[in-house]
Parts: sequence; structure tokens; C-alpha cells
Amino acid sequence: MSLYRRLRDGGFAAAEALVAAYRHYGSVCEPPQRISFDRAFDLVAHTDGLWLTSVQSFSLVACPTCHSEYLAAYGSAPRSNDECPFCKLVQRYGTDQRVQASFPVRPLPDLSQLDLGLHRLLNGR
Repeated sequence: MSLYRRLRDGGFAAAEALVAAYRHYGSVCEPPQRISFDRAFDLVAHTDGLWLTSVQSFSLVACPTCHSEYLAAYGSAPRSNDECPFCKLVQRYGTDQRVQASFPVRPLPDLSQLDLGLHRLLNGR
């Protein structure tokens, strides 16, 4: 929903934004995806009041602690991170094997192999 919202705010039509956001979601999540395209369509429809309904049931809100965006009931304004699904995932990660399997640790790239030009800049070369 967050990427969909950014695309819509950038001027993309709803259908184009939905397809592009879902394709991106599929490219970064470990298969099988937890959200089907049909579910994504339903979430967009009920967030923007499109296609299936004219009523907005959800809105995108930002966690006041981690600043991640997530869906909440329309008109919600979080005052703490108690409802933030991302804060909850981080808290459970160390002890929940299902969460660990869904979000495996990926090694950081070896930046020592990347010439950032800092060595030349600092040494005047």
C-alpha cells in the first residue's frame, strides 16, 4: 500500500499503480507471497474507495516510533507503536521461527570491494 500510495501521489492511475506496486512486492518478498493480487486489489479498493466501494475503510498511517507506514482503520491516528505490525515483527524476530523464515537475514554487501573514491580524496590522489 505504501508504494501504491507513492505512485498515486506521483500521478499514476490507480490500476497502473496497483499493478506496479504488486509487481515490486512480488520481486522483494520470499515466495510464496502472503498477499495475493486479489487481496491487494481489495485493499486498494477499500483504502481509496474505488472499484468495489465508494467508502474508505482503511488509511495509510505512519508509526510514531519506527516511521513505517501501515494500514489502519480510516481516520486512525496512532499515538504509540502498540499497533505497528513492523515494531511487533522486530520484537518477535529473535524468538519466532515463522517470522525468521519469512524475513531471512541477508548478508550486507562487502563495501571494501567498492571504490568510493574516498581513499583518493583523503590522500589527495
